Amino acid sequence: MLGVSDKFIAVTILAGGTSLPELATSLVAALKGRDQLALGNILGSNVFNILLILGSSALITPLSFASITNVDAVVLLLSMVLLLLWAYSGRRERIDRLEGAIMLLLFGAYYTYLFIRL
Repeated sequence: MLGVSDKFIAVTILAGGTSLPELATSLVAALKGRDQLALGNILGSNVFNILLILGSSALITPLSFASITNVDAVVLLLSMVLLLLWAYSGRRERIDRLEGAIMLLLFGAYYTYLFIRL
């Protein structure tokens, strides 16, 4: 009714709704100083979703990636590269507040791009 595409709904509402429990767990873990739990929660969830859920779905029926654009793939790859660089660079091997702020800005830019494009 609002003229919003199915892809935008999938990327925002569905992805956000399924990620809220991970966000809550990670925020509580970070507030309690258990940063490894927060990081393990996110990494474990992504590995589980990509390998088990996507693999199981592909066993049932072949999946088409025709709707994934080059921008989507670049954002995915860039986020993985930034995570690796920031997590394993420096003496402390940690993601600091500046890097977290950059991640949030990139996330906002990607969603803005999706909203404008769609």
